[in-house]
Amino acid sequence: MPQKKVTLGAIIALLVVAAAGILYFAKSRDGALKTFAPRIPQSQTQLDLSERGLSKVPMDIFSKTALEILDLSGNNLTGALPAEIRHLQNLKFLDASNNNMTGIPAEIGQLGNLETLNYGENKIDTMPDEIANLKKLTHLSLAKNTYRSIPAKILEIKSLQILDFSYNKLTSVPAGIAGLKNLTELNLIGNPIPKSAIRTLKARMPHAAILF
Repeated sequence: MPQKKVTLGAIIALLVVAAAGILYFAKSRDGALKTFAPRIPQSQTQLDLSERGLSKVPMDIFSKTALEILDLSGNNLTGALPAEIRHLQNLKFLDASNNNMTGIPAEIGQLGNLETLNYGENKIDTMPDEIANLKKLTHLSLAKNTYRSIPAKILEIKSLQILDFSYNKLTSVPAGIAGLKNLTELNLIGNPIPKSAIRTLKARMPHAAILF
């Protein structure tokens, strides 16, 4: 099974222990949040389909309702994930990064156990309102997309601890983001935000590390 190549010099890893297994959160040299599960065994709860050249998600995946970890990163997926993603009610970790997707399905909001969601390195600039239903979500990466503003519904996810909007097209940050009291890291590297706005943000969010 192909594995992702990660050099020690390129990342700083944070170890996250989940009931489904051991996950790693890492930062590349450009500061973008990466998520990966090394050596994921294929089982009833874990499925690694990363870097398989997929242009579509195999529909039989959505019958595997015991899945807790699903890695679809590094493929050629376009559009949005099928609405059938809603059937994976036990999913805790979803990595759809490094594809060519342009949207996120509203049904993602039905994954009530989701803790980590990585849509980094796609072509997405919108967010379904249903994202606010993810009450257990702690890590959200939307790095390297085409967002011009942070969707308001993300500000309703009070459980968020790490939020990555690095390398988008943000020119400002909504004041309401200070209401995310559990946030420990906000990555805004690579966005054309005025430095004065960042200084104000840091003053309002002393509980979080603001990367810029």
